[in-house]
Amino acid sequence: LARIFSTVPDGYHVVLFRLNPARSVSFQDIDRAAGDAAGQPNVYVHVGLSRKAFRGSDRPEALEIDAISGMWADLDVAHPVHKKPGLPPDEEAALSVVKAMGLKPGLVIRSGHGLQAWWPLPEPWTFDTPGERRRARILARAWAITLRERAKRLGFTVDMVSDIARVLRVAGTVNDKRHV
Repeated sequence: LARIFSTVPDGYHVVLFRLNPARSVSFQDIDRAAGDAAGQPNVYVHVGLSRKAFRGSDRPEALEIDAISGMWADLDVAHPVHKKPGLPPDEEAALSVVKAMGLKPGLVIRSGHGLQAWWPLPEPWTFDTPGERRRARILARAWAITLRERAKRLGFTVDMVSDIARVLRVAGTVNDKRHV
C-alpha cells in the first residue's frame, strides 16, 4: 500500500473493502491500513482516496473519490477461474501488455490468476474542483483504453478497470473465493 499511496494527505482516507461480510474501513495511516489487511482473505483497496471515512457496507462512488495516486491495470490470465476468451495465457504474456504501455510501472503484483500494475504519481493528485475529478476520470479511462488497444495489438483481451472508485486486491492478502 505504501508503494501505491506514497503519502495520504491530511484529511484523506485509504478505503479498504472486505468480502464476507461486505464491509469498508477507512484509514488515514498507510501502516495501519496495511496491518489491518495483512494475510486476510479477499481484502481490496479503492484506487482513489476520499475525504470521507467509510465504514460498514458503505463504499465510495466515483463522485466521492477526492484524489488518485497514479494509474493502474488489472490483467487476468487464462485460467479455469477466468473463462473470458483472449486473455493472456500466462504472466509473461500479461507483462508484455504492461510493457507495451511504454512506461515502466512502479509496482507489479501477482494478484492470484493475474497481475496488477501500478504507475504511482510522485504525490497524490487531489481534486479541489469537480472539473479536476472529471479530468482524472477522463485520464483513467484514456489509460484503460490505451491498455486495451495495446493488448489487442498483441492479440489479447483485457478488462476495462478505469473507474476511479475501482477496488483491486491488496498485495499480500489472500485471494480465497471459498470465503466469498
